Amino acid sequence: MAKDKKTVQFYADWHETFKALDNETAGKLIKHMFSFVNDENPVSEDQLINLLFIPFKSTFERDLVKWKATVKERSKAGRASAEAKKKKAAENQPVKKQQNQQVLTSVDFVEQTPTKSTDRDRDKDKDRDKDRDRDREVKQVKKPKAEKALPVPSLEEFIKHAKERKSNVNPEDVRLKYFSWKDNDWSITRDNKTRPILNWRSTLTNTVKFLGVVAIKENNSNLADPLTQEEANRRRLEEKKASM
Repeated sequence: MAKDKKTVQFYADWHETFKALDNETAGKLIKHMFSFVNDENPVSEDQLINLLFIPFKSTFERDLVKWKATVKERSKAGRASAEAKKKKAAENQPVKKQQNQQVLTSVDFVEQTPTKSTDRDRDKDKDRDKDRDRDREVKQVKKPKAEKALPVPSLEEFIKHAKERKSNVNPEDVRLKYFSWKDNDWSITRDNKTRPILNWRSTLTNTVKFLGVVAIKENNSNLADPLTQEEANRRRLEEKKASM
């Protein structure tokens, strides 16, 4: 049968077979069965015993196949359980975190008269500390966010803002400044550097004080009915043609 199999099953329905046998034949059959399950490979000289044993042998072999399958499944389940326990133990194991700790070393100071050498060393240490603090401050400074450019205004809005900042400003100068910036892709040139106009209101406020002025009465008349975009463009084209 099997090396590690220590038990066999006897079935209740075998009782009828043994009841039909005389005691001597039943005894021989029982001995033959135990000899088989203990791997003695018995062959009886009594042909009746050999014939009677055939169905019992088939049952024993069928049970042996089932037993081996059960052993295999239990072994597999045992390995899986061991792996699961091992994995769970690894997950529950506390993770060691590395922490930056400052190690304080006690130093016994010996009173001594300061020398030029020690003073120089202390000055170097102070300089290094200052450089380290300065570098740290530079790293902590955040870069300012890029300013978002305001949309390009209409000529009417441009002149209106100029008037609010300087009531007697010459509207013609404001108009020329508007188209000057527009022709330059809405940018200005200062110190031989061309920069985009991000906040036209602020730039115009700083520029309007340099523009010409007119009498208050004339100025109000001109600004009360400012040029429309279309009229301003038409006049500008006519001036260009006249200058050619």
